[in-house]
Amino acid sequence: MIIEMGGNYDPSLLGKSSYLYIPEEQWPESIKQTVRISTTRFMHYINSDFIRHNEIASFKKEWITQALMLIPEELMQNEVGLRKLFKEIMEDYKKSMKVAILNYLLRSPHERKRLNITLIPRPILTSSQRIAREGGFCTYLYPQWHQSYIAAKENLFEKLLVNNIAIASILD
Repeated sequence: MIIEMGGNYDPSLLGKSSYLYIPEEQWPESIKQTVRISTTRFMHYINSDFIRHNEIASFKKEWITQALMLIPEELMQNEVGLRKLFKEIMEDYKKSMKVAILNYLLRSPHERKRLNITLIPRPILTSSQRIAREGGFCTYLYPQWHQSYIAAKENLFEKLLVNNIAIASILD
C-alpha cells in the first residue's frame, strides 16, 4: 500500500533502518584517533571564545518571566539561589547555542576540513527517538506496540507511586 504524502510513502519500510552502528571497541585504530582528535577540537571550540557570546542570540525576557512564574513562592525569597540558578541556565543556553552553531557549520565538508573536525560520532539514539524517527507507531509493523506501551506506562506509574510514598515518609 502506497500513500501519497508529499512523495511516496511505503509503510513496509518503517522500522527498517539504513543506519549502521559499530561499537567503539571494533573501530580501527586510525578511526579512533581521528574521532579523538575531532572530538577534542569540537569541545575546544565549544568551551573557548571562538564563538563569542555577542554572536549568540540573546535570551528573551519572556523566557525568564515564564521561568520565574514556575518557581515556588518560598524559593523566590532566596535571592542568591535564584541568581545561581539563572546563571546556570544562561551558561547552559550559551553552550547549547554554540553546539547548535558548530553542528550547523560542520554540515559543510569545506568547514569540516577547515576546522579539522572530520569525524564526530553521533549520539546513540534512545529507543523513543528511534521509534519516532523510524515509525514504531506503525500498527502494520508492530501490532502489539500500543499494548506494550500501555503496560510499561502503568508499570512506571506504580513504581513512581511507591517511590513517592517512600520519599514522602522519609522527608516527614
